[in-house]
Amino acid sequence: MAPIRKYCPELRRFAISLHFRSVSAYNFVKKEFNTILPHPRTLGKWYSNTNAEPGFTIEAFNTLALKCKNTLNPVYSALVVDEMGIRQHVEWDGTNYHGYVNVGDSICNESMEKAKESLVFLVVAINEAWKIPIGYFLINHINSSQKAELVNRYIDLLSKTGVTIVSLTFDGCTTNMNMVKILGCVSDVDKLNTSFKVDGVAKTISIIPDPAHMVKLIRNAFGEKRQFIDINGGIIDFEYINKLLSLQEDEGCHLANKLKKHHGFYSRQKMKVKLATQLLSRSVSE
Repeated sequence: MAPIRKYCPELRRFAISLHFRSVSAYNFVKKEFNTILPHPRTLGKWYSNTNAEPGFTIEAFNTLALKCKNTLNPVYSALVVDEMGIRQHVEWDGTNYHGYVNVGDSICNESMEKAKESLVFLVVAINEAWKIPIGYFLINHINSSQKAELVNRYIDLLSKTGVTIVSLTFDGCTTNMNMVKILGCVSDVDKLNTSFKVDGVAKTISIIPDPAHMVKLIRNAFGEKRQFIDINGGIIDFEYINKLLSLQEDEGCHLANKLKKHHGFYSRQKMKVKLATQLLSRSVSE
């Protein structure tokens, strides 16, 4: 039996960081240097954490496996991925630094960048009423390829627990739209494809961009560009909104809609979904 090979902390950090940033680069280095780097499955174990540190939360996967084992019906769920901005701050607790970029390698020091965001993965049940976070990463920036690789990895791990992932939900930022293209989706209207496959997973996964975020993006684009063109070539002008507002204020009544001044001047309240949905409602358009 071959002896168990131990990797020094520096090599662990290098391997996890390289694999997180580019799987193809990792495979190339591993091949060129005669397998000096560990197998990706080994990296998956290093990513895993049982103490709520960044990475794949092994306790969550164990809980899901137990759930699937003790339920009579299949467990259908959606995978949700989102980035949240965090305050850049570093603390020393007497043993470790907290606040630097951490992709699950548990190695933080003063030479690393401060984390700006937390990339969070969440599983939400579809045929039951529960949800569970399954991992997060403290990042400074992340590209589409890295996100796509993490999504593939999470779906693969979830399939091993018995959970069937049927959809992927995300907000509409450019990085995420490029991510789903890498996964195999096509946004071209003539060749539209809103689902993708993951190697080793039987179920096809559909993409569902977050409706609340997408409607805000449409409202923001409408407000900035001022004009849209409909399917028949007609012009949809934001100036009509302002004229309707003026008319209602002059007449002192609302014409069966909820349009008010803050709907037209929304720049300080961009996060409020209600303002976007009410502005784009049928009662306003008619």
